[in-house]
Amino acid sequence: MKRVGYAARPRRFVHRLIAAALACALGGAPASAAAEEAEAPPCGVPAELLQHNPPLANSARALGGGRLTVVVWGTRSSTDGASGTSQAYPAHLRASLARHYPSADIRVEVVSQPGHTAVRMLRNIGAVQALRPDLVIWQTGTADAVRNASLQQFGRAVARGLKSLRERGADVILMDMQYGPYTELLTNAKPYRGYLWWVSRRENVGLMPRYQVMEHWSEQGRFDLATEDRDLQRANADAIHACLGETLGWMIADAVERARP
Repeated sequence: MKRVGYAARPRRFVHRLIAAALACALGGAPASAAAEEAEAPPCGVPAELLQHNPPLANSARALGGGRLTVVVWGTRSSTDGASGTSQAYPAHLRASLARHYPSADIRVEVVSQPGHTAVRMLRNIGAVQALRPDLVIWQTGTADAVRNASLQQFGRAVARGLKSLRERGADVILMDMQYGPYTELLTNAKPYRGYLWWVSRRENVGLMPRYQVMEHWSEQGRFDLATEDRDLQRANADAIHACLGETLGWMIADAVERARP
């Protein structure tokens, strides 16, 4: 897929792209499109990238009782938006779920462990379980790739974490690392992404392939991830967080509906 360059484009066009992405993620679509939104992922994400999204039975039961507790368990990129936590994807996820389920009590909690490998995250799994989540979104692999951590130890930690969370009655969606135009030059993330892909199939848990989604956005010219303009970097980051939150909300709603009797 050929990447669309920005060098020859007027700056105002780039800002229109970002504004359009934010409008989409923040509910700018007309009410008449509600039925279509249930069928197609938002923010221009190809449906095939989100095809591994098994039914969320525990979450469906919780929503049947009028509530849902989601815990986002991750590193700094899960909690710190460019403009603060109010613009990070967990906040957008909560807003998306509130639109999907307006009568439910929606809680989205965050357990952040900046710079921690999967092995270190596992040591703090009690903090996640103490929140009694119906669903855990577990973002991991970034620190492991940066540190070139043992893939075997990474795999064991993820497998043990999944087992522990599911034994406590929580659904799980795994999320891999962010994409950047120079990611593969700085780290070898592919083995860790590959393991998350494989274990999500083996354990039948959802996978949000954040790396591939962001790579698609970059190749399509939706966001200029290589820009050196600080203001544009911030606007890009805010828009990406908004789209990630909205896309996760779509995945959850879709999987919950397929879990209903």
